[in-house]
Amino acid sequence: MPDSSPFMMSQEQRERTVAWYKDKWSATECPHCNTRQWILGPNLITLRAVHPLEIGNLDMGAPVYPCIVLTCGNCGYTALVNAITSGIVLKEGPNASK
Repeated sequence: MPDSSPFMMSQEQRERTVAWYKDKWSATECPHCNTRQWILGPNLITLRAVHPLEIGNLDMGAPVYPCIVLTCGNCGYTALVNAITSGIVLKEGPNASK
């Protein structure tokens, strides 16, 4: 069944996210409230690099870093994890590691 939003992670990405979370993050306490009530976001988000002297000018050729979102269910603290480094998004293209 297709996802309800084009921005949601694929089933394969969700499975890799859950596996990564169980292995690397589930015992991590929130740095703000010290609970372990993490909620995994259903979407990937991106951080885009900006030129330090031209803030506000969007450079479509700038590097983009896909991230997964983890939010504390108690206080709302939000953490971002690089989705390529964590193995959730597989690197593709000419610079991909083989």
